[in-house]
Amino acid sequence: MAKEGKLKPADKALVVQVLDFAEHPQHTTADFGEAGSAKPLAQAMRDFLTALPQVMDFAEMATADKAGAKPAAGLADFAEANPDALSHHQRALALSKKEGIGYEEAARLTVQ
Repeated sequence: MAKEGKLKPADKALVVQVLDFAEHPQHTTADFGEAGSAKPLAQAMRDFLTALPQVMDFAEMATADKAGAKPAAGLADFAEANPDALSHHQRALALSKKEGIGYEEAARLTVQ
């Protein structure tokens, strides 16, 4: 995994020791030596996991103020548009406002 770039070379020894311990706990020491200092395996693993980058953001993305956001296109942008397209745009705007949903969702729901 280190050769493939999936694991930092500095973390290789820790991961090997954790995997060895998981497979053969009776034959693996519980200490992890790092640059001459002994560290319990559990603490080394905790430090490793704490240092990992964040991969998921649990912050709220869809807020009430974003739900009713107006689309970038205005009625003037459709002046020379196909009447069916203009009608669809107007239905989507009305549904978006009525239901408090985003324009894109309203446009998807009002397509005929």
